[in-house]
Amino acid sequence: KVTFNGFNFKKAEGRDVLVVEDILDTGLTLSVLEKEFMQNGAARVTEACLFDKPERRLPQYGAVQPRFIGFTIPDLFIIGPTVELPVSLRARYTFASPSVNPIFNKLNIS
Repeated sequence: KVTFNGFNFKKAEGRDVLVVEDILDTGLTLSVLEKEFMQNGAARVTEACLFDKPERRLPQYGAVQPRFIGFTIPDLFIIGPTVELPVSLRARYTFASPSVNPIFNKLNIS
């Protein structure tokens, strides 16, 4: 279940909206966001994500396809500056995980 406490989707009425997701996997969050914005009068909703894991997409959200994708990656765990870490630890890490390092090396990311 996705909830957005205190967010006023009506503020997007008549506007173009860009939704930026860090990791797109099942598609649930983008699907819910697009639906909410459109139901509240957004002129257009465009999605972007840094990492796309299409292997994780659930059938009911399979139509979710961001217009802008940083990297398409396999279904592996990612650790990075703003991904999956508490705020207190984010400054200590760059992209590092034994299972992910080969991917980032291939993409020339450090």
